Amino acid sequence: MCNQVLTSDLDSRHTAAEWLHHTLNELFPADDTDYEAENQLITSLITRYRQLLLAVDVTTSRSSVVIRCHDYKEAVERHVQWLTDTEDKVREDVPLDDLDSVRAMLDNQQVS
Repeated sequence: MCNQVLTSDLDSRHTAAEWLHHTLNELFPADDTDYEAENQLITSLITRYRQLLLAVDVTTSRSSVVIRCHDYKEAVERHVQWLTDTEDKVREDVPLDDLDSVRAMLDNQQVS
């Protein structure tokens, strides 16, 4: 969702930058000294915008990888905890001396 909003915002900014460049070309004749200065400013802004797009793209792809790694780590930790708990239960020395202790063990296993 956030990525869609960011992409939409960047697209609107790209459209605005192109509009600025087009408007400048319409307002000033090409040989005007003010045109050259303003054109240089707009070109500089558009260049910075393109560099920003590259940085956003790299950040988005890296954050996606970090999120997937974090989710995987949490899943592995849950599985390891479950295996540790199960191993501890298996290693418990349960005396099966009478019928009541066997029933209690079976009830405990059914609950787990």
